[in-house]
Amino acid sequence: MLFSVQQLPYRRRTCSCISIPAFLTIVMMPFAFSIAQGIVFGMLSFVILKVLSGQMKQILAAMWVIFVLFIVKMVLDGMHVI
Repeated sequence: MLFSVQQLPYRRRTCSCISIPAFLTIVMMPFAFSIAQGIVFGMLSFVILKVLSGQMKQILAAMWVIFVLFIVKMVLDGMHVI
C-alpha cells in the first residue's frame, strides 16, 4: 500500500496540487479517526490548492459540487445540526 505513496510526484513543483492533497489525506485519516473524513479533507485541499495556484479551469464541475456539499456538511457538523 505504501508503494503507491512512493510514486507520488513530490519533487515536481507542477504536481504539488496532486501530491499535497494525497499526503494530507493519508495524514488526516488517523488524526480524524475516520477514513471518510480523511478523504473529505483531501478533496477540499485539492480544490483549494488548485484555486490558489491559478489552475481553476482544471477542476471539473462535479468536483465543485462535491466541494460545496462537503463544506455544507462540515458547517452543519460544526453546528451539531446533523
